[in-house]
Amino acid sequence: MKLLKLLDHLARKMKTAGTPAPLPTGQDEAGTSTQPSAPKKRKVSTKIKTARRTFYAAPSKMNQRPPASAKNPKRFPYVGMVRKSWRKTNDPDDLLYYLENVPWWGEFESKIQLGDISDDDQAYLDEIDEDSSADEET
Repeated sequence: MKLLKLLDHLARKMKTAGTPAPLPTGQDEAGTSTQPSAPKKRKVSTKIKTARRTFYAAPSKMNQRPPASAKNPKRFPYVGMVRKSWRKTNDPDDLLYYLENVPWWGEFESKIQLGDISDDDQAYLDEIDEDSSADEET
């Protein structure tokens, strides 16, 4: 709309004066502004952000007592869970505590039937047997 008014104004001026009227300052022939536009203003959110109500004290005010180590009961592995060769190399003085095997531990392999476990698991059990038998001989 503004462009049509500007063109109409220029056409009337040309008819009366014969020379084109000077353009308003800061505009070119097409009527667009040659000056850079004003910088945009920062928008401020009107929503109120909820603040956390957590207070963190200074490190000097913190409790210096370490956590109690008896929160969870200690877990010990069974003798059958650890290879004998590993125990010989890593614990030669038998300082680590192991629980005695449960009664079904010795009967476990005798109860395994063909197809109960995968081939990879069977190979692993055979490897443990070889490792343990080599340790018993020495």
